[in-house]
Amino acid sequence: MKVKNTILTSFLFFLVLSSWYVLRAVRNEMAVENYGQDFLLILLSITALTMLLINPIYSWVASRGNFKKIVTYSYSFLIFNLLIFIFYSRSLGDDDSLQAIWLGRIFYVWCNIYSFFVVSIFWVLVINIFRDIKSRKLYGFIMAGGSLGAIFGSEISVRLSESFTNFGLELFAFSSSVLFIWVYYGRRIFGCHFWV
Repeated sequence: MKVKNTILTSFLFFLVLSSWYVLRAVRNEMAVENYGQDFLLILLSITALTMLLINPIYSWVASRGNFKKIVTYSYSFLIFNLLIFIFYSRSLGDDDSLQAIWLGRIFYVWCNIYSFFVVSIFWVLVINIFRDIKSRKLYGFIMAGGSLGAIFGSEISVRLSESFTNFGLELFAFSSSVLFIWVYYGRRIFGCHFWV
């Protein structure tokens, strides 16, 4: 059972980092196109301030709520956010350039927050499942799955990089699909002992 859980947890980390590395490429492409270096520093400062506000709220909810549900709800919330970005971006016309600029700025900040939460929630899950000292030796194997996911996500981004204007939003859809698979398999893999 431990071997099966280790392999499947490694696969889940593969999905998490695939999702992030695809979004990271879209975020970077939007940043290069629309903002100078000075403005990126402003957006990173806004990200840091937002994290200072969100992290204590998340920690408070997590410490008082059912962690099993919080993991599922957190990933579902991130998927929902990605879908909103897709549909709102698709609804913008050529004369909505100001809205597109603000959407890009919001996405940049959101994407940085996403990267923090998507990985940290995963590791909290792993720490809760692999608690004993023997199990902690398996972390390297789990991290290897994440490394492969980062390579896979980067490769998809490179293959579509020349067509970001046509396929950038489809990369959002890919990321949301990957996270949905994560939630689905996470529930199946860890069954009643961890997921609700």
